Amino acid sequence: MGALLFMAILIGRYPLPYIDESFFNYPAISFLQGHGFLGIVSSKAPYGTALWAFHGPFYPHLQVFVFWLIGISQEASRLPNLIAGYSAACLMAYLLWREQYKFAPLIFALLWLGDRSTQEIQYARMDGLALLMVVISFMMLNRFYKEPNCRNVFCAAFFGASALAFHPVTGLFLALGASLIFFVSYKRKCLFGSFLSYVVGLAVVAFLVLVCVHFHPIEALQQFRWHMQYNCMSGTTLKAKLLNLLLVIRWSKWFFAALACFTFFAAVPITLVKLSQWRRKLIDGESFFALSMALFSVAGLVCLISKAVFPYYIIYFSIWPIALIAVSAERLLLRARPVKLAAAAAIIIFLAWLPSAAWNAMRMREAFLYRNQLRHDSILAWLQKSIPANAKVSGDPLIYMLAEEAHLDFTPSPWIAEGSHAPGGAWLLLSEPEYTAPEYFSKADVHRRTVVFCSNAFPGAKDIIFNVCLLRPLVN
Repeated sequence: MGALLFMAILIGRYPLPYIDESFFNYPAISFLQGHGFLGIVSSKAPYGTALWAFHGPFYPHLQVFVFWLIGISQEASRLPNLIAGYSAACLMAYLLWREQYKFAPLIFALLWLGDRSTQEIQYARMDGLALLMVVISFMMLNRFYKEPNCRNVFCAAFFGASALAFHPVTGLFLALGASLIFFVSYKRKCLFGSFLSYVVGLAVVAFLVLVCVHFHPIEALQQFRWHMQYNCMSGTTLKAKLLNLLLVIRWSKWFFAALACFTFFAAVPITLVKLSQWRRKLIDGESFFALSMALFSVAGLVCLISKAVFPYYIIYFSIWPIALIAVSAERLLLRARPVKLAAAAAIIIFLAWLPSAAWNAMRMREAFLYRNQLRHDSILAWLQKSIPANAKVSGDPLIYMLAEEAHLDFTPSPWIAEGSHAPGGAWLLLSEPEYTAPEYFSKADVHRRTVVFCSNAFPGAKDIIFNVCLLRPLVN
């Protein structure tokens, strides 16, 4: 909780803006400004001017309430993901404690704080929220095994489906949870009641999704499929994606590799052994807890390496093998004679964790050192001083929040770079990469304009460079 409080104070300033943040948050801003729940993603997207259903609908709609409640800002856009991600980790530690483990909750907390997930949940995305829904569904699944009743089934279905409505990549967790519930129900001869309760849980979420897409499910599905196909058009091989992932996560790659190896060499065997035991007789609650953690570890790894490999998908993977490692570590500590192979594996995992934890500590130190220099006051003052009141402003999606915080009449370019025409009468607010090598706007529209300024938005933070360029409108 201390780490959550520390990052919550600085989350509006650190980390620097990320391109995905505008994709998920601009529809909420557009709605609050009276333009409808819309976001300009691509001129080629079906129904792009009628609805927004490119992704899970729950997070952008949640942001409508968040922005209405505390205002439109970088901090407001990021807080839900941050709080939910840490809440999911706290809930997992609580579940370990409820299962009568003494040391596992502490081991889990220390390992998770050193994991890459704590970096990825700092952005204005939905992954922390989706993970929280999956963990709650996991909790209800294990409660159902001990207390088989319709309420637990309904909650497992509702929260599992809610995770899917936050991020579709969690669909495998939903399918896995349903399979376990129905198998337990079959063995305990309560299949009909469980099936009915599960369907009701799914139906409630389905209705909420229909509300979010304005009761246009066919059009929403077509738009969602278009976005999925666009994401699959890169042509990059799985090997190249994995290598890029290891490059992006830097010092965390060793711990990620250790978790992946643990999942393959430990979680998979645990799954096979427990399932074999379960086929012959009912297993106890502790064995079911280990089985479900092992299965969710495998599911998390599949989610990560499925169609697209992005660093923020680590959030859905790492929490499960870390919890399983914590349980295994406690058993190892309590053994009179520790197994040499298990002890060696524990040492290797710990050594792999150290660089990742060090990287996270360095990022927290950086956020603390530049806590004043990364304030937006300076760049907002420049923008308000340079741009006349009520002037039209356009720009690339990366800097959308700076424009919103400066209360500019801002319209971002389509989120997918298309070399769009920039309105001649509008000011252009661009990130430096877009100014030097335009992709969102046509090169001619950018290069024939006069530059007002092009400098670091945070001049006091000498080691953190985020250059912003302001260009004048074209003179008629």
